[in-house]
Amino acid sequence: MAGKNRKNRQRIYWRDRGGERRAYGDFRDFADVGGGREALIAEGATKATSDPVIAEALVGSRLADLQERRRNKTLLGVERQTTLADFASHHLVQKKRAGRVGDQHLDATAQRLAAAIEFFGADRDVAFLTVQDVQRWATHLLEQPRATPARCRECRARVGHLTIRGLDASCGKCGAKWKLRTLTGGSVRHYLNALSNLYRRAQSEGLRPAWLQPGRRPDGEAYAREDGGPVAGGPRGGAAAGVGTHLQATAR
Repeated sequence: MAGKNRKNRQRIYWRDRGGERRAYGDFRDFADVGGGREALIAEGATKATSDPVIAEALVGSRLADLQERRRNKTLLGVERQTTLADFASHHLVQKKRAGRVGDQHLDATAQRLAAAIEFFGADRDVAFLTVQDVQRWATHLLEQPRATPARCRECRARVGHLTIRGLDASCGKCGAKWKLRTLTGGSVRHYLNALSNLYRRAQSEGLRPAWLQPGRRPDGEAYAREDGGPVAGGPRGGAAAGVGTHLQATAR
């Protein structure tokens, strides 16, 4: 047991985030089933833990999950693999070729998928994102600022005088301090729809996610259409679906 705990601790590394050390885990040796360099975030939290004991427990849990995924990989029926970053690039190219949406919609989709890639990691296997993963992302998005201010709200000084840390903004010229407004539930839903639409393409191209098994499906909403709306009578479920109730609760 001591040897196992020591190996778990060796996977942990620390990064300074806002003056506080936060824990991350290195699971790159499980890249074939979605492992990578990942923030160690406890259930219900939105940031990586700063507690070494909790970090070690999260590493153990994540490692057990990855080991099970590797054991069951053949049974899951994943036909091929690709990273989230690679498939997002492919998805955007195909959307542009289809000609059903304009450049403004494509730019917005690219920005939302870039946020997903930043959160989950560029090397994350697209077939192994779960509903729980996306719920964590939705919670994270609800705590992000709507936009970075270009000027001080008091003296109108330009952005060079401003300091932004999380949701706290301050002006070095006049000393003003204020809180930035966060994304609304409606805005976050646009991010989730962008990811949902990506998964609809992934399924159609043979990248069957682990949760799409015979007799099983996530409890969720319809996929998004190319223009962002719901698909009437279309397939339900997906990693970016099943978060409607969660989003409504956390957005209050």
